Amino acid sequence: MGDCHPSEKPALWTPSFILLTISNFGLATAFFALMATMGAYAVSEFSASNPQAGLVNSVFILGAMVARIGAGRAIELKGYKPVMIGALIVHLLAIASYIISPTLFVVLVVRSVHGLGFGFSQTAVGGTVMANVPPERRGEGSGWYTTGMSIGSGLAPFFSLALYNSSWGQDGVFLATTAVAVMSLVTALIGIRFVDEGAGIVSRETSMPIVRLTTARKIRPRPVSLDGFIDKRAFPIGTVVALSAFTFAATLTFLDGYAKTLSLSTTAQWYFVVYSAVILFSRPAAGVIQDRLGDDIVMIPLIISLTAGMVVTAYATTGLVLLLGAALLGLGYGTIVSAGQAMAVHAVGATRAGLAVSSYFLLVDLGTGVAPVILGSLLDPLGYRAMFLVAAAVAVIALVVYVLWVRQSTTRGASDTD
Repeated sequence: MGDCHPSEKPALWTPSFILLTISNFGLATAFFALMATMGAYAVSEFSASNPQAGLVNSVFILGAMVARIGAGRAIELKGYKPVMIGALIVHLLAIASYIISPTLFVVLVVRSVHGLGFGFSQTAVGGTVMANVPPERRGEGSGWYTTGMSIGSGLAPFFSLALYNSSWGQDGVFLATTAVAVMSLVTALIGIRFVDEGAGIVSRETSMPIVRLTTARKIRPRPVSLDGFIDKRAFPIGTVVALSAFTFAATLTFLDGYAKTLSLSTTAQWYFVVYSAVILFSRPAAGVIQDRLGDDIVMIPLIISLTAGMVVTAYATTGLVLLLGAALLGLGYGTIVSAGQAMAVHAVGATRAGLAVSSYFLLVDLGTGVAPVILGSLLDPLGYRAMFLVAAAVAVIALVVYVLWVRQSTTRGASDTD
């Protein structure tokens, strides 16, 4: 990427950005495709109980959370490239191993290793991208980069369930996700070469080059301590998005059962497709607005949209209203994740983008992981509608936390070369 005139915006759509965004899309596609089918596979193939079937996905999330804790430190010590490539290889080998796993116990072991590989991979790929996106376009860059994950969240379950219910069965899902994992590895291998060969970007304010991180460069590591594994500066916005993830997890986990009570199962199959379609437009647009007008003008309406989406879903009685709830959730939660990631990197600084991403998504994963347990315990005494309204109330808490904590504690424009 060559120098640009001070009045021009520095380039965003570099070869490295495009290729690593495709790699992240592959990670997301494999993740959501397997999340949608592994529970049913455990029951049909190994006669697993319902708790055991749930454990198949829980151990994956646990592995990913452990990876979030260690990934930032590993990147500081070894650099982005070895962590990224090593983790993507583990990710690929784990998926390929499912098809030859002979027992449920082996599947659980492979699933936990897969979670580790996924967590390290996503942190390293995302950290590399966010460290090299021009600071002036970080919100826009985060929006486009994470759009692939949201498309995967809607389309991957749709196609994986269709494949699972076809003559190919779960073996077809394993083969398809293995091919996607190969794509993620290959595009990352090519993409990081462009990062290492890229020239420095030019500051619009000073017309002087800004030193960019290469994937081979190691960052000055902090002493071994809690601060070496997480960066607390990412926690305020991470907390808001974790609460938002808690809200969204209500539909992610319980939509199918809820739709059956409404006799809307056919419509529900398109719920996350609509969710993803809205994100395809909302995330990039919100990123541009965030870069130009600031965080508040984006985050506050998005949290309100998330809340409205849960309330509309809770009171849906027709397919059209149910899909309206999906659209509001896509605008809300689907866009909050990318906007929050940009804020986390702003708060921490580009040289510790990997630590910012890992600390941020550690909290987001936590919110996603605990929600099914807590909300599931409310389902029997309250029913679906009241449970969804409780989830909506958590989104209101997220808005309060943002206004009272994040606006005061998040420092935009943190050093990008510290």
